[in-house]
Amino acid sequence: MSKIIIKKLTDISLEEIATYFCKKEGTLWLDSNSDSVKSSFSLLLIKPFLSFSAKDNLVKTNENVHSGCPFLKLKELLTKYQLSLSAKEKESLKDISPFVGGAAGLFSYTSVKYLENIDLGKRLQNFPDISLGFYDLVFSYNHNTKALYLVCCNINGNSESKFKSLTDNIENIKKEVVKVNKEVYPIDNSLIKSNFTKESYQEAVSLAIDYIYSGDIFEVNLAQRFSIKREDETLKGNCLLNLYLKGRDRNSSSFASYYNMGDKVIASFSPERFISVDRERLIVTEPIKGTIKKEDDLLLDMKAQKSLLKSSKDRAENIMIVDLMRNDLSKVCEIDSVKVTKLCELETFATLHHLVSKVEGKLRDDCDLIDLLKASFPGGSITGAPKVRAMEVITEIEEVS
Repeated sequence: MSKIIIKKLTDISLEEIATYFCKKEGTLWLDSNSDSVKSSFSLLLIKPFLSFSAKDNLVKTNENVHSGCPFLKLKELLTKYQLSLSAKEKESLKDISPFVGGAAGLFSYTSVKYLENIDLGKRLQNFPDISLGFYDLVFSYNHNTKALYLVCCNINGNSESKFKSLTDNIENIKKEVVKVNKEVYPIDNSLIKSNFTKESYQEAVSLAIDYIYSGDIFEVNLAQRFSIKREDETLKGNCLLNLYLKGRDRNSSSFASYYNMGDKVIASFSPERFISVDRERLIVTEPIKGTIKKEDDLLLDMKAQKSLLKSSKDRAENIMIVDLMRNDLSKVCEIDSVKVTKLCELETFATLHHLVSKVEGKLRDDCDLIDLLKASFPGGSITGAPKVRAMEVITEIEEVS
């Protein structure tokens, strides 16, 4: 069998295939549904041949369970299932898919406890620190060429038979898609609750400002959690996926995703990719800090854009995170390769304008992707600066459980 098998698909869309597979545990949809040049591909990863999860130093796969640092076990598995491609093979895949197989999934905020000695409180107690699948089957849609492919890589013993079974079943999938109930049950907004009251949130912000004035931190990303508990059909069956699809239509994002973890689902709409590494080992991170609402009226919108560009407060927020990311990348990059190639430029998204910067660097030969993740996780955009102290402040003043 060839290392890579590719089949071009017609008369069916990636969204239609996703509505079929996203009901199944282990499916991960990396959904670039905006017109952004940053997101040329959307990927649907299905039927993982290996699952990997970690919680409180306990690592589980469908092969075994053991204790210890999950990053060490992950390195071992990535080496075991590594797919080596020639330069010619890589070039042939350039317009087909940036990902043809390997590990993908979730690194929760709490996985920072394996990297830093930090108290995270009772955050996300019923949620895995890490949840990944190892995949050998990928649907890839190229937004530039409008072409859809099914890609199979031979990193697992039964990859070829899975590919044949799937291609033989495409017509049945098309029929099943037609039957999907796309109803979205209405949600009563009064049932949505925050983990803060208005008063406690204002107190938390005041405390964060006190820490800034005292010199403990430069900035901190204080967040609040909104939740809803329903026992009816609103959050059952296809409805979670349908809610995601509805949100997708209203708020197109460069880096949206839908991850079915079995007993939990992650649905995300993000304009920001934390970090990327290409096949030449070039690292790119594009932190977003500085935001203003996009106005319907053209003149008001131009005024809003100018206001954001002139905002010293928003610019300072952005530059602090740029400096933090430069420091993080320098831990694993070649000397003098870390450069700021864009600083506080205005970019427009579906409903907002943002200030976006870009930091690049060349990954050292003695470092791999796990080393990069360990050096930079979590992204400064979601913590603040300095990173560790900002996370300590977040633990103290965010009321989460």
